[in-house]
Amino acid sequence: MPEMRVTPTLITYNSASSALEKGGQWQLALKLLAQMPECRVLPDKISYSAAISACEKAGQWQVALLLLQLMPEMLVEPDNINYCAAISACEKGSQWPHALLLLGQTPQKDAVSYSAAISACEKSCEWQLALSLLCAMPEVKVAPTVYSCGAAISACQRAGQWQVALCILRGMHDMHVRPNEVCCSAAISACSKDGQWELALDLMHEILEMKLVPTRISYSAAISACERAGQWQEALGLWQETCVIGVVPDAITCNAAISAMEKGGKWQLAFSILAQMPDMKVLPDEISYSATILACQNGGQLQMALRLLHEMAGRKLMLNVINCNAAVAACEPETRWEEGLGLLRLMRQGALVPEGMQVGSVANSLQKAHGKSAALALLQEFRQSWLAHEGDASAVLAVAGELEKLPFEVICNAPGLLAISKPAGISTEDALNKVSFHLRLLVTAVSRLDLPTSGVLPMAVGAEDSAATQWLQAQFAGRLVSKEYLCLCSGSAGGPGTEGEVSSPLRVVAFGPNSSRAEVSPLGKEARTLYEVLGTYTAKTQASADYLDSRGGEAAVPQYHPTQQLLSLLRVRPLTGRTHQIRAHLASIGLPLVGDRIYGQAFSRELRISKLELPC
Repeated sequence: MPEMRVTPTLITYNSASSALEKGGQWQLALKLLAQMPECRVLPDKISYSAAISACEKAGQWQVALLLLQLMPEMLVEPDNINYCAAISACEKGSQWPHALLLLGQTPQKDAVSYSAAISACEKSCEWQLALSLLCAMPEVKVAPTVYSCGAAISACQRAGQWQVALCILRGMHDMHVRPNEVCCSAAISACSKDGQWELALDLMHEILEMKLVPTRISYSAAISACERAGQWQEALGLWQETCVIGVVPDAITCNAAISAMEKGGKWQLAFSILAQMPDMKVLPDEISYSATILACQNGGQLQMALRLLHEMAGRKLMLNVINCNAAVAACEPETRWEEGLGLLRLMRQGALVPEGMQVGSVANSLQKAHGKSAALALLQEFRQSWLAHEGDASAVLAVAGELEKLPFEVICNAPGLLAISKPAGISTEDALNKVSFHLRLLVTAVSRLDLPTSGVLPMAVGAEDSAATQWLQAQFAGRLVSKEYLCLCSGSAGGPGTEGEVSSPLRVVAFGPNSSRAEVSPLGKEARTLYEVLGTYTAKTQASADYLDSRGGEAAVPQYHPTQQLLSLLRVRPLTGRTHQIRAHLASIGLPLVGDRIYGQAFSRELRISKLELPC
């Protein structure tokens, strides 16, 4: 304008400042404000309001407060609009103390300034402050509005106070305020967070009764509430309702519906929703695929899950470690080693580092198909990945601590590996904790021994994600580590040199309030145990007693009859690692372990032995 010999006026400056504010150009707005005195144009309240609002939109709350403080120095008295703009800037920056301070300084408080202050409290989850501000409005003769109520309900929703949120919503009628979609959606979200799916559905019906149109946020929250409660049918009904009333769902709505189908075991419906998303102009994201893949895996649809994983990689979406690991575990059968190997390499291409358990699972199936050397080669390939990912060679060094201070005998101390002799009566976890405490370093379990079992207990030197832990866990999961147990059993399995195998499937069932036991079941997991008889023995027991009446009213005297009990000493090699596998398998063929209180208690009592005879 000066080049055209036109002198800018206050109106032109304010118009330009407002345009910059709407365009989010806060720095240009400040520059324009600073130029006004140079052109002999004094800024007014509108000028400052535009600059403060520009800073508010850009999240520059400190600059907005500075401008408000400068106004009196420039002989411009701030008004409600200026204060409201500054309070809104504090709200965007989650600065509720500054917002409340400014509210107290506002010359004439109104619904706009209160709503901005309540929103500031909402952003910081200060729901009690938000509620107190809402309650204080009638006291200063300021009528609550739908915006102030909505902000207070949102504050309660963020803090998980669904009961308070509903109270505010129900009380809006007494305030002569008609709820809108935002208020109802916030209340539904509050109910969703606490799993109150029935209340969420009631609120959805109320929205329709009030002639309001439910939003995507309303549907997403209601579907999520049903998903958390396992109500997949209700979630599906809400999803289908969006199509009927013309609400276009977004990724959040779709993901909530897919997760509900996954929780309900409906993989076909989960896949159907995923397939419909592109037609709705909604791009599936990592959450969409992950939930559908999990639904397919749980439904036994491994091929579908693998196809979706490859589709994710093709779309450059970030692969999910949990889904990949679950898919790899499903590839354990011998015929699927190629699929498992492909998945491991797909994970590596997606910058994911497969865990040792998953690599070992594939190595196990590869070993069945092509032998031990192929399985070891696979482990060696991924060992380099674990070492490269860790980037710290110290984790594979041998323990340099004072081993003689350990309360256990040390059997092996090698790079990344420590093995102790665990006595019976101490848990694996307690043994590891004692080792970690005395050596002042992290150790991780790679194999476990039952509480009453004694013997060799190996552990990795390092954290759960260390290269040493992954390497050792892969070997155990790949069944590349041989374990032998000596078992003293009650009963006969043949003469010395007799060999046998127990291959009955095992499953774990509850046994008492805080314990479990394994039992032979066709529904159980594959379990194989080899045994060899080393020797047989005969033990004298006092298994029975007759109680005879004594003379003179004295107490009955027990009379024991000595009997003989046949014992067998076995060398046992478990080929799988199921819970209580050896104890359950031997008991199932009539050879319970001596001292086993769960699987062979009767025999143990006869021999008067309380210690489980099962050294590893």
